[in-house]
Order: sequence, then C-alpha cells, then structure tokens
Amino acid sequence: MKFVIFCICSLFFLSCKEENSTASTQTPHHIEHEFENQPAADCSMTIESPGEYELSHDIETKTCGIEIKTSHVKINLNGYSIKGPHDMKTLSYGIKSLDKSNIEVFNGKIDGFMLGVSLVGSSGRGDDLRDIYIHDLQVDNSGYKGIKADGYSVKVTNNIVRNTGKTQISANAYCFGIEVKGPDCLVADNTVTDTYGGAISENNVIPEGVAISFSHYSTYCIAENNRIENTEMVTNKSTFGFWIDIYSAATLRSNSIRNMHYSAVVPLITTLESNDVDKPIIYRITDRD
Repeated sequence: MKFVIFCICSLFFLSCKEENSTASTQTPHHIEHEFENQPAADCSMTIESPGEYELSHDIETKTCGIEIKTSHVKINLNGYSIKGPHDMKTLSYGIKSLDKSNIEVFNGKIDGFMLGVSLVGSSGRGDDLRDIYIHDLQVDNSGYKGIKADGYSVKVTNNIVRNTGKTQISANAYCFGIEVKGPDCLVADNTVTDTYGGAISENNVIPEGVAISFSHYSTYCIAENNRIENTEMVTNKSTFGFWIDIYSAATLRSNSIRNMHYSAVVPLITTLESNDVDKPIIYRITDRD
C-alpha cells in the first residue's frame, strides 16, 4: 500500500510496507521546556568519581535516584529497580547527568519519574558530549521523557520504554519515549509502546507524543529494528512514531510502527529502508513544518 500525504563498586545506595510519501504542510511543533535541565534535588545516590558501579538493591525516591557528576562512569543496575513517585506534577529523575561524557547505564528498571534517564548537555545542541550508551533497561511510566541522551555517538539499544507522557508539570508538553540529539547515533532493537502528549493543553496547542526523536543535528544517525506501538488511538492526531530534525540526514531501517497517527515525520534527506508501517510517513520541507 502506498501512502500519499499532501500539504565495579557497590552503590548502597493492517500491515503494509512503507513506500513513497510526499511533503506535508503539518508537522509537530517541537519545543523544549524550561524545567528540563533544572538541578536534581535530593538524589538518593551521587557518583562523583569515574569508575564502574553496581547497584546492590532497589531504590525508592520522590525526587531523583542517581545523579552522575563526573564523566567516565559505567553503572550496572544489576537487575534492580529505581522507583519514582508516579507524580505527573513534580519534576523527578531516575538517572541524571549534565555535561558528562562516556557514560554507560544498563541492566535494570526505572519506573515512575518525570524523566526516566536524562544524560544531556546544557548547550541543547547535542554536540558537546560523546559516547553515551544506554541499553537493556525497562523504563516505565515516565511523565515527560523515558530516555534522553545528547552527544556524538550516542547508542540506545535493546530497551523497553512503556507508558510515556501525560505530564501535568507544564502546559503543551511534547513527550518522548526516546529522544537523542547529536550526530552518528544508533537507536536499535528498542520496544517503545504507549507514548502520548502532555495532559494540559493551552491556546489551542495540542500536546504531542513521539516514540523516537532525532531532535537536533542527528546526521548519520540510524534507527533500526525498533518496535513502536500505541494501544490507545487518541483522536487529536497527536502521536508520532518517529520525528527527525530537518537538518538530520538519518536512516530509518526495518522498524515496525503501529497505531500512531503518523508513522514518521522526516526531512527529505532521510533514508527509508524496509519499514513496516500502518499510517503515513510525512516529509518535512522547511524548518517551520
């Protein structure tokens, strides 16, 4: 079917293949929110020295699970969980770092935070960090973003990200299962289900939910073998499988996308290969789309 759219330390601490689409005049208004890079308060664990760390038990917190304050850190959650407040009105983080490179986080569960994993740079460009690796996590019930990572050569692989969005911390919030900024990234073999926009709409703006986003200058990024699906089809045309920044020459390969209003919103320079979709793929033609 062809869619055509016009317009090591212990921390105690209807199925069809995608073919051709044409440019659309309607795409998401992709924005950031001021609260996102605010300092984490009262983290249960703080890592201040490079090294390898293993979690030794579950963490429960209302604010922040682990804050990483240095580069060159590897955290094995060791199958344990970091459990948050499940509060859609309060800022909270499962794992957080700001302006730190060479970080790996894997092998555990993160549940009930505003941002599940947030390893980002303060510039917002995605080019001031490098070598962030997030894999083999289950990230559930994030109010705003499940996984966010900035930098060169980010890898987000083999994660399960479920039930993201419906935050009440800010009006018109655009929520993301996985969001990456920066070039030469790989997002592969993830399952991202039930991604929706924020719960509060103002000034006729419809909050949107994006399962996987390459948000800024993600040239040479690849997304492959990801499974994206929503169980609830909302009626306001506000859910997207992929969203790719207009300047990003990325590749989408062998992804399965189901029950989103749009399977993807991408620039004309995007390479599409063997994606299995049930809704339109929309090409962006300007940075205002």
